[in-house]
Amino acid sequence: MIKKYINNRKLTFLSPHYDDIAFSLAGLMPLILENVDTCELINVFSNSNFIYERVSHIKLSTHLRKNEDEIAMSSLGPIDLKYAGFDEALVRNNKRSSLFIQGPKHLKKTDLLLISDLTNFLLKVPEDRIMFIPAGFGGHTDHIILHEAAKPLPHCKIYYSDLPYATDDILYINQYGIRSTQTKKKISVRVTSTMISLHLQVCKMYKTQFREMFADPISKFLKINGYQLWM
Repeated sequence: MIKKYINNRKLTFLSPHYDDIAFSLAGLMPLILENVDTCELINVFSNSNFIYERVSHIKLSTHLRKNEDEIAMSSLGPIDLKYAGFDEALVRNNKRSSLFIQGPKHLKKTDLLLISDLTNFLLKVPEDRIMFIPAGFGGHTDHIILHEAAKPLPHCKIYYSDLPYATDDILYINQYGIRSTQTKKKISVRVTSTMISLHLQVCKMYKTQFREMFADPISKFLKINGYQLWM
């Protein structure tokens, strides 16, 4: 059970984008929050230009996504939200067709430079915090950059399964997540119907990002696998 690893500890959740912690862990968050000292969530690529399945104005997109993130996270409990201010992939002129890759060797040179910058940024997080980091399932460029940037950090780390991407185990791009977790200790948390209901309820608060087609795969994945974490 996750409790013994986080009891009375200070946690830092690293979320590539505004919705990733909600999509991946929403139903588990109340259980986590009741067992820890403090909890902060850093939205890393918080400058956004993607809403309602299309590229939009950066200022408008960032405002809308930040607003829905604050509403959704406040519904789960005391979480200190922080925004790192890095540009997400589409703002960095990555094409939608190339957002999902097999690993770091497929990153653009400009994206590779971000890894070092991001590592230096994350080193400012106090070492006594447990870091929750995306495992990289789905192979999203920003998820891989964040995962790679966290590797040199001295913190205790827990990796979470990226949803909804991890729901499709036939995707070749899930190989990065599989490789990144295969030598780590797996922690599975069984879910209840209440947890799944809460999970979907919170996900739907991200109106600019959530699509109804996500609901059934996420529900089925959680019923079969529970919440999957690795240390």
